[in-house]
Amino acid sequence: ALELLSLGKPVICFVKGKGLRFVPPQMLRDLPIINADEITLEEKILEVMNMDNVQKGNLADRGIEFLQNWHNPQKLPNG
Repeated sequence: ALELLSLGKPVICFVKGKGLRFVPPQMLRDLPIINADEITLEEKILEVMNMDNVQKGNLADRGIEFLQNWHNPQKLPNG
């Protein structure tokens, strides 16, 4: 998913579960992944396919910004 986001491509994924409690709330708010499950997957694929260029560009920008903010090794705390 990170590689696709870095290329400005939309990512559709099922984002849910107990593990999310360990994710910072701001990171979840910034997450540019389109959430879908087995019931909504087709709808979400069609939604992405029907996006205009502005919507696709905004989603691509959000993905790249997410990576710069949350997956930038220079911003990780020293551990």
